[in-house]
Amino acid sequence: KRNNGFAIGLGAFIYLVFFGTFFALSFLFMEGLKGAPDGGAIYFSILGIIAVFVGVIGSVFTTYNMLYLAKDNEQLLSLPIKPSAILFTRITVVFITSFVYSSSVFLPSVICYWINGFTSIFNIINPIIALFIVGIKTTTLTCIFGFIIALIAVRVKKKRSRCDNTYRCILFRLCKNVVVYYSFSRKCN
Repeated sequence: KRNNGFAIGLGAFIYLVFFGTFFALSFLFMEGLKGAPDGGAIYFSILGIIAVFVGVIGSVFTTYNMLYLAKDNEQLLSLPIKPSAILFTRITVVFITSFVYSSSVFLPSVICYWINGFTSIFNIINPIIALFIVGIKTTTLTCIFGFIIALIAVRVKKKRSRCDNTYRCILFRLCKNVVVYYSFSRKCN
């Protein structure tokens, strides 16, 4: 039996590590864009894209499991609950998951923006609204990619061992490219 306290603690620790990492990254971006005209727009555009990317990567498989691999559909449909209410509840859970992942990137960038002296009413309200917009965009993309994964999983189910070998090959090539890139960049410097 799993210990829920340990799982919650581990999740909180991982969230704090992400939060701290992107908080430091936000300061680096802020320093680089301080003198630029429209630096705030560029800053939030870059970190918003990173937030959407992290949110989609983090929650796409949760979406796949919640929406497309649900095993309790027959039981829920036998109850006097509207199917739209079941779908709304599941998409709400997907939104919360996506929001948590994307906020681990976007929230530190907003705090860093405020710490650097951008604290007018406009600069306080806009990033908070943008945080929810990033969450909605992340949820939308997550549902789309979850559907694509579900379509691929149906075709790949029969060819499981071949697919595993493909994943290993892709991972090996990716690691090899990273090592070659870093060794090449060290030689050039």
